[in-house]
Amino acid sequence: MYEPNNRELSISVETPLGFDECLGCLRTILRQASFSIIAEIPFDREFKEHLGLSWRRYTVVVVWSPFHAYQGVLNDQEAGILLPFHFVVAETTDGTSVAATNLGLLGDLAGRIGLRLVGANLTRHIQQTLDQLHTARRDGSHVLATRHSEDHE
Repeated sequence: MYEPNNRELSISVETPLGFDECLGCLRTILRQASFSIIAEIPFDREFKEHLGLSWRRYTVVVVWSPFHAYQGVLNDQEAGILLPFHFVVAETTDGTSVAATNLGLLGDLAGRIGLRLVGANLTRHIQQTLDQLHTARRDGSHVLATRHSEDHE
């Protein structure tokens, strides 16, 4: 088993997948887990267009789950600050790095037990997504999990 990079504000993983393949795999995994992609922001293109700066391929994927957002807002009307959340997909010299918001930490900071539970549940899903990206193969035969009944606990 690999050890994910767990920073305070993010959880990340390195994969040998190329940037496009990794981004496609992330989209598939999220869709299978009933998450919705709200937006994809290609920072590298924005930097080039607006600042004239070249940057490695770097995309922020904005994600949310209506079910989890509803649970969060039931507990605290300001839960929308935590939801949606983000994945960062960044090209590296050896493949691709993927980082995600550490919602467990943010839920803990919010203080309310309901938000802590939503944050912990979403963090578990985020970690599963990163685990699947870590095990995806370069040959296109991705190891993608099927949806489990505990997805909406």
